[in-house]
Amino acid sequence: MNLGRRVVLLLALAATLAVVAATLSHILVEPPDGGWVMYAPNGSSGVPFVTGDSDGDALRVAPIWLVAIGVWFGVAWRLFRGRDE
Repeated sequence: MNLGRRVVLLLALAATLAVVAATLSHILVEPPDGGWVMYAPNGSSGVPFVTGDSDGDALRVAPIWLVAIGVWFGVAWRLFRGRDE
């Protein structure tokens, strides 16, 4: 396999892993919200992404992304290692 094909394969794998990891993260973290509303639910301040409390979302999402990165790195290592290794 030549260098160009290895690069394309690695980029395609990166895109696939990113979609899978993002989908799993969304499923695990985002509860069903019931749709779009005209007001800020649950008394939030109206500022997006600022909640002030942490419910451990990062601890649930980080392993998903770390596994995806690890798989990508393992495949990249295997594709681009030297012939003598």
